[in-house]
Formats: sequence, C-alpha cells, structure tokens
Amino acid sequence: MNAFLAACLIAASWETVRNDKQFTIERRMLTGKESGMYELRARTHTPQAASAIFNVLWRSEDYPQFLSDIKKVQILKSTPHEKLIYQQQSVPVISNRDYTVRSRYEHDEASGLYQINVIAAPDEGPP
Repeated sequence: MNAFLAACLIAASWETVRNDKQFTIERRMLTGKESGMYELRARTHTPQAASAIFNVLWRSEDYPQFLSDIKKVQILKSTPHEKLIYQQQSVPVISNRDYTVRSRYEHDEASGLYQINVIAAPDEGPP
C-alpha cells in the first residue's frame, strides 16, 4: 500500500455541519502540523455553469464589490492556477482582521469539477 493511500485511509471522516436546500457544508479535522484545524468543503447545485461560479470565486480582487465585510484585497503573487492573497476584513464587535492565504485550483475537464484549496499563509504576507 502506498503512503498516499494509507494517509487517505486514516484521514478523519467528513462531518456535516450544515445541510439545507442551498448548501451542504462538511468539515474534518486535519492531522500532522495542521492538527487542531479543520478542512472544509461546500457543495451546492445550481443551474449556472461551474465555470461561471468558479470565475466569480477566483476573482478575489473583486470581493470588496459584493462582500461587504471584505475591505481590501491585494494579490501579492499570481500564476494561472495559484494566488497569494492579502485581505483585510471588518469584523463586528472586535477590531478588523487581516490575513494572507494561498489559493490554488484544479479543474477536471472530464467531470467539469473545479476545486479551490485555500490555506493560511501568515508568514508570506505584509508585516
């Protein structure tokens, strides 16, 4: 058995945290150096093409135009399939927050599936 298959077999199972007419949101606990953090996945059904939804999600620089809590987005690095993004977000009651994330996507032409992986990158953003 190869290492990847072994890791998949011992990975935590997905737990549904929301399941309604709009979305199914699931999480599972990460292991290793990310222990104590969750991996999230969301699924939905829509008459829109997957590519149209992906194009909105991938244009993170446009988030302040339609997500009222996102105050600033700065693309620090960009390649066709990966971005390093710095964001400032307003948070009610407590002070605003900022964070840097690395977003990477994959697209399966055969199935039409788009997958965007986002991971915190605190050491790669502005001080």
